[in-house]
Amino acid sequence: MVNMSDMWHSLPPETYPITGICIVADKSKCPPGYSLVEKTCDGEDADIWKDSFFSRRVTRYFCITRIFPQDYGRINNVVTAIVIVNTAEELPEGFTQIEWTHDSREKATRKRVCGVKMTPRGDAVDAICEIALTSAAKKTPPFGFSMIGDMDGP
Repeated sequence: MVNMSDMWHSLPPETYPITGICIVADKSKCPPGYSLVEKTCDGEDADIWKDSFFSRRVTRYFCITRIFPQDYGRINNVVTAIVIVNTAEELPEGFTQIEWTHDSREKATRKRVCGVKMTPRGDAVDAICEIALTSAAKKTPPFGFSMIGDMDGP
């Protein structure tokens, strides 16, 4: 069996495993080293909140990073699973909720909860290397992607 930590050296940087995910309220405040998921795979705005209230538009965007510490004494985690559940449901064991926005410390989501499972790089058999968001009009994921849930559904 090939270990993920042995394989990453041969991959182009844009295919490295994702090592962190956060949600921001302001697109311009994506943390250093993170990339903003600004558009859906069909070219629409990737705002996962989709709401406006008295002309104050609330927005939320995913940000991802593939950077990991070069210090091999530290645990280098990779994202191995992402789940979307209703707010009334509990996250599966081993998942951490993205509860607050990174930039403004506001509630990150409203109708759903996003959970992320991190695994030490050396222990990972699989890892997530890309996420793709679809607009409400396009409910099917692109080829090679799995649908994990609906962030702004009923």
